[in-house]
Amino acid sequence: MQYALVNGVRSQAQKGLEGVCELCNSKVIAKCGDIVVHHWSHYTIKDCDKWWESETIWHRDWKNRFPEDYREVIFKNDSTKEIHRADIYTPTGVTVEFQHSCISNDERLLRELFYNNLIWVVDGSRRTNEYKRFQKKSHYLSSYYKDKKDIFQVSNIEDLLPSYWTDCSVPVIFDFMSITDKIEFASTKGFLFCIFPQRVGLNAIVAKISVRSFIKSIVDGEWGANCSKFI
Repeated sequence: MQYALVNGVRSQAQKGLEGVCELCNSKVIAKCGDIVVHHWSHYTIKDCDKWWESETIWHRDWKNRFPEDYREVIFKNDSTKEIHRADIYTPTGVTVEFQHSCISNDERLLRELFYNNLIWVVDGSRRTNEYKRFQKKSHYLSSYYKDKKDIFQVSNIEDLLPSYWTDCSVPVIFDFMSITDKIEFASTKGFLFCIFPQRVGLNAIVAKISVRSFIKSIVDGEWGANCSKFI
């Protein structure tokens, strides 16, 4: 957790501080060691977000690419009384969730139903073999849309990307960047690969997107319009 309330002010963790969780109003303490990312920790999390997970450096680095007021936005469902903390939520209504660890299909579906206009960003570097498979099967990306060199129709999408992400109802973006420093992976360095929920017949739609253009489209409020126009 990146933010908590300290004397009523939304603050990042600093050594020696105590605060209050914005979600559950419980006391939290700043954890600022040398190994894990600085964060706020509950004394107990039994009454807080059931979708909570430990935050990695990858996760925090992604959040820090967006304005502070977009980060860790509280969502409340008045009818079900559910309360959750979105990684990123924009003024134009786009939610971005960064996912490093594995989650169950049931939880994934619940999050897609709960959040508005969700985009998953998945850490593709967590398992090196998955990226190696992606590289090996990248010939599946050879079928281009006319005049759109970075948008592809892909058959056998499960051979290219992890199957537990290929049937989502929202866009899923794979981030392989932290393992693309080697020369053999140079062609994908600095790029993200997005699979859309729509299909062309039995073929999936995959787009190659630069990190800069993805972030800009979210911050500038252009993502929704661009996707609608494309689809």
